[in-house]
Amino acid sequence: MIKRDKIRKYILLFVIIAIIVIAFFFPYSIHIQDALTLQPDPEFGIELSIWRIIFEPILGLLLFFNRSLYALDELLILLYWILGFYITYVILKYLLSKNIANKKKYIVNQLINLPLVVGIWFFFMY
Repeated sequence: MIKRDKIRKYILLFVIIAIIVIAFFFPYSIHIQDALTLQPDPEFGIELSIWRIIFEPILGLLLFFNRSLYALDELLILLYWILGFYITYVILKYLLSKNIANKKKYIVNQLINLPLVVGIWFFFMY
């Protein structure tokens, strides 16, 4: 069991380092293109402050929903995604469990939690 946890940590660490290396060594150059001539316009550019880079992953989703014209519709779609991820997580954890007795107990606990999740979901919808 300890070996499996170590492998998971190493895989997560590898993925994080790979993303950082790819972003650092192979940046995607952004250019603003003139709509009429279809040529890059050197007078325009994108300048991001360091504060935006730091706080965008944390506050970006909240700011998106705050500025949206159809925030209620998007909130419903977000709840669908959360419910879908929850069900996928439960199924994967059930299938990857090796102990049969724990499988039965786990699925019963999740079947009890599913109406609670759906209830919270409907509470936010209406």
